Amino acid sequence: MSGHYRQSAPLASLFNAKAQAIVRETAREITDDVGREWTAATKRHTPTRTGRTRDSFKQTPVRHQPPDRYVSGVESNYFKARLQEYGVKEHDLRPKDPDGALATPEGPRAGAHHPGHGGAHMVSKGGAEVEARLARIAEDKLNRMARRIERLAE
Repeated sequence: MSGHYRQSAPLASLFNAKAQAIVRETAREITDDVGREWTAATKRHTPTRTGRTRDSFKQTPVRHQPPDRYVSGVESNYFKARLQEYGVKEHDLRPKDPDGALATPEGPRAGAHHPGHGGAHMVSKGGAEVEARLARIAEDKLNRMARRIERLAE
């Protein structure tokens, strides 16, 4: 289960090689910031009992996708993360061994009914939160990029 953010740097083609490098570096830094913020927001939106699901979310490393795109995001390989994100339909539980018993908090049983639950949509909520703050997240780095490119023109 994962979410990804892509940052393109098409402006780079308008500049000389030094300015292109600055634009690409800035795009990579912003993508890294967005991935870090998305991961933190996802963790904040994750329901916790033990904290295992929340702690399983990690930022994906920034990857370059030629020609001018950078990708990062949030992911979890913990099986319960997907169940919490999307929810679970109601279902019956049976022991793996037909002659065995199903362990439940109330003790061993021949079976049980799970009522299901709706999804918490932690990754989706985290992504929406970060998208709403994207301009603020990127502002300092974009201003620094503009100053660096202006100095090249002097």
